[in-house]
Amino acid sequence: MFAKEFYTKNQSRFLREPKFKHKEHIIQNAIGGRLKSDQVLCEACGNLLNEQVDSFFVRILSPFTEKLKHKIARDRETKGTTKVGGYHIPTKREILFSEGKAYPKRPAYDLIQAEKKILIYCSKGAIIDYRKHVQSTLIKDGIDWDQYAIVEITEFDNDQNIGLFFSEGVVDFNKKWKFGLIKIATEFAYLNGVERNHLSSVLDTQKNELIFTNNVFPFFPIGPFDAVYEHNRVNIERNYPTHTLILFCQTSETGVISLVCYIDLLSTFQYYVILDEDYKGTPLFKCYHQKLDKEDKPDIDLSNYDYKDLSILINDYNIDLDKYRGTSNDELIQYIRDEIQKIPHTYELNIGEELYHVISQMTQAFLLSKGDNYSSSFQLQSSIEFFKQMGGEFGVNFMFNVRNLLNSNETVRIDRYRQEFIEDGEHLSTPFEIWDMLQKRPDHNDIKTYGHMKFGHLSYYVGKEMKDTESKTF
Repeated sequence: MFAKEFYTKNQSRFLREPKFKHKEHIIQNAIGGRLKSDQVLCEACGNLLNEQVDSFFVRILSPFTEKLKHKIARDRETKGTTKVGGYHIPTKREILFSEGKAYPKRPAYDLIQAEKKILIYCSKGAIIDYRKHVQSTLIKDGIDWDQYAIVEITEFDNDQNIGLFFSEGVVDFNKKWKFGLIKIATEFAYLNGVERNHLSSVLDTQKNELIFTNNVFPFFPIGPFDAVYEHNRVNIERNYPTHTLILFCQTSETGVISLVCYIDLLSTFQYYVILDEDYKGTPLFKCYHQKLDKEDKPDIDLSNYDYKDLSILINDYNIDLDKYRGTSNDELIQYIRDEIQKIPHTYELNIGEELYHVISQMTQAFLLSKGDNYSSSFQLQSSIEFFKQMGGEFGVNFMFNVRNLLNSNETVRIDRYRQEFIEDGEHLSTPFEIWDMLQKRPDHNDIKTYGHMKFGHLSYYVGKEMKDTESKTF
C-alpha cells in the first residue's frame, strides 16, 4: 500500500493505480475509539467496511454515544446530526434525541381532567398551528377550553426520565451487532501480526470478506473476582467508561489452541470472539485499554515564571528549543504555550495499573465487610454490601483469585485477566466455561439479568454526566 500523496507526486512511476494507505480505526471513531493503523486496510477496503459494517454498528450504540457526545473524545467529529428514537418515561411519549436535547417525535396531546390541564407535545416550528388544531378538536368534543391550563411541551427535560431505544426497530440487529464485533477483533489481530490463514473463524480468504461462524458470545462474570468487579465497576473504575481489547490464546482440555479476542466497549458491552478454533500460529498476548473522556488542554499561567521555572517546564513537556527563533522572555513564554497546545492527548491506559487500583479498592471493601461498624467512601459501599450478601466462602474464593492475578512484586498478571479463574483450587478457562454454560442453558436468566444491570450502570453514568454538563452550562 502507498500513501496517496506519494502516488500523486510520482504517478508516472506507476503502471496502474495502487492500493492506498488508510488510517483505519480498530474501535470505531464514532464511539470514541483511538486505536488506528494504516497497515490494516487499504482505503477502498476501509470505505467498504465502513459502509457495510461500521455505520450500522455505531448507530446501534448511538443511544449512549449521542448522550455522551460532548464527553467522548474523537479524532474527528462525525458529519451530520444523529437522531435517536426513544421515549419520555413519565408521559410515555415517543421522542427524538439529538444534540443533547429530547423533542416530541410527533404532535400529540394529553387531556388531564382531574387537574384541568392540557399537555400539548409538538416541535417549536409547528406548535402554534397544532395548538389551534387541538383547541378546535376539543371544543367540538364539548371541552370548555378556557377552563384548562395549557402546557406546551416542545422539549423534554434532559434527565434520567429519558429512555433511548437500543435494539428496537433495528432490522437484522444480531447480524449487524456481531459483525461490528467481528470487525474489531479481526482488525486488532491484523494489527498485531496475525496472518489471514490464522483467522479461519472470522475471514473467508477466498471471498475476502468477514464471516460469522457461531463464534461470538457474551462475557459473564463467572468467577468471584469478575463478579465483584462488574457489579461495582461504575463506582470503582476510575476512568469509567473505557474500551478494552485483549488478544490471547486459550488451550482446551484436548490440547487444541484457539485464538480469542475479548472485547469490552464502554465498560458495558462485553464479548468473546473466536478468531481461529484451531490456531497453529505463534503464541501471543496483546492488550489495548483506553479511556474516553475528552481532555482539555492545560491552561498554565506563565506570567510569574522565571527562567529556572521555564526550564523545568520545557524539560517536563520535552519542548524542542531548536525550533525557537525569538529573543525576548515574552516570546519564549508564547512559544512554550504554543508547543504545549500541540501536544496530543494520550488516551491509552496501562491496564495493569488500572486493575491494580481496582484490586486495591475491592480488597479494602472485602476487609471492611468483615466488620459491622465501618466508614468508607461512597465508591466502596456497594462493594462492601456485595461481599456481605455473598458470604464468607465467596470472600475466601475472591482472595484466591486476587492472588492469582498478582505477581510476587504486586504487579498485575494481565495475561490472566478475563482468561482464567480459580474454583475449588482448579484453574479454569473463563471463555470456555462461559461457552459451556451457554450451550447447556442458552436462555440463562442470570446472563439477561447481568445485561440489564450493565445497561443500568451505563445509563446511570450517562444521566449523571448529562446533569453535570447542564449545570456547567447554566
